[in-house]
Amino acid sequence: MSKTQIDSQLDQLRQMGKVNNFADQLRQIQEEEGVSESKKGEKAKLLDLCHKVESMLVYQMVKGMRSTVPKNDFLHAGMPEDIFRDMLDHHRAEDMSRTGNFGLAKQLYNQLSRCL
Repeated sequence: MSKTQIDSQLDQLRQMGKVNNFADQLRQIQEEEGVSESKKGEKAKLLDLCHKVESMLVYQMVKGMRSTVPKNDFLHAGMPEDIFRDMLDHHRAEDMSRTGNFGLAKQLYNQLSRCL
């Protein structure tokens, strides 16, 4: 598949809202001209780190929201359910961060990338 075909498919998916902002941002970094490969690598690592920080904060928010819901002894399965919910919340937070809907990672990246 050629680069133009991939780009056209990405554009179609982007119009349908099926391409996340993280992938777009990473591709933009990789396609920058006049920037050394090590600088591109640093920017890609910084972008990933910013998304991890955002994910951590979103996870804490989701965990806090879940703690406000009262537990029912009738439906509560105990510690295994707590572990599963915690893992599920962590995964959801990562997904929410990767889609770029919060914008915190983007702001962090824009601020910190000036130092590179």
